[in-house]
Amino acid sequence: MHAYPDVNKCANTACAGLSSAHDRVEDSVGQCSIDDGESHDNDANTTSLVEIVHTLARVVSETCHAQQYLEAALADALNQQERQNDRVQRLENDLNRAHAQAAAERTQLRYAHDDLQQALAQLAARHQHVRTLTRRLDDAHCHLLARTRECQQQHALLQMRDRDLADLSEVRESLAREKEKNARLISDFGAYMKQHVALQGVVDVCWGQIKAFEEERAVTELERGEGETEHEHEHGTAAADSTDSESAGEEAGQEGEDWLRKAGEDIRAQREMLRRLPIRRGWSKGNRT
Repeated sequence: MHAYPDVNKCANTACAGLSSAHDRVEDSVGQCSIDDGESHDNDANTTSLVEIVHTLARVVSETCHAQQYLEAALADALNQQERQNDRVQRLENDLNRAHAQAAAERTQLRYAHDDLQQALAQLAARHQHVRTLTRRLDDAHCHLLARTRECQQQHALLQMRDRDLADLSEVRESLAREKEKNARLISDFGAYMKQHVALQGVVDVCWGQIKAFEEERAVTELERGEGETEHEHEHGTAAADSTDSESAGEEAGQEGEDWLRKAGEDIRAQREMLRRLPIRRGWSKGNRT
């Protein structure tokens, strides 16, 4: 077909020529019959027969050419058919190999599908394990939050205790200062008591002297029996001495009372200050009871 592209055209032309020649031959034969019946003109019949012969020769020539074209086309078609068969055989072989390869790939795909199923099962197990770990982590987080709140509460309590301990330290320092002050007051009171005892001794000595003097004066009045003027004079002198002694004793006693009153006022002031100190109740030795 590739070597003879006009085979179909030639075949069609040959068929058309044969049909035309057949028609012309029939026309010529018919014309010959008419001529034989009417005029019997031999020249015209001869001419018609010659034309018919030429036409038949041309048709036969064209038919031969068409037959040659057809034979060549047929040979080419057979060659092409063989090539097509070879190509089809190669394609069938390729298709068989492709089928075999596809079967092998399907087998590999089945194996891969099985592996994928196993991997999915392992992934599901790991996912479940991760969910379990996540749940445990959430529980641990909640427990940690609870512990954190407890620690914050403990920290707040410790801060309160630190403040209370600081207040207690201040109270202890104040008590230490008050203790030192009370120790000084006690020391001063001891000194006052010593002074009071000394003054009491002086008063006792004075009263002893007054009594001795009075006894001596009585004895003198009895022995001498002096007059009233001299006796009054002596009695006035002794009374003055006694008055002076009593005045000295009263002054010493007044000073002692003033000192005692001042000391009592200081002690009361110290007690009042101690009551006003910020001492928290419910504490014992720095620990809450």
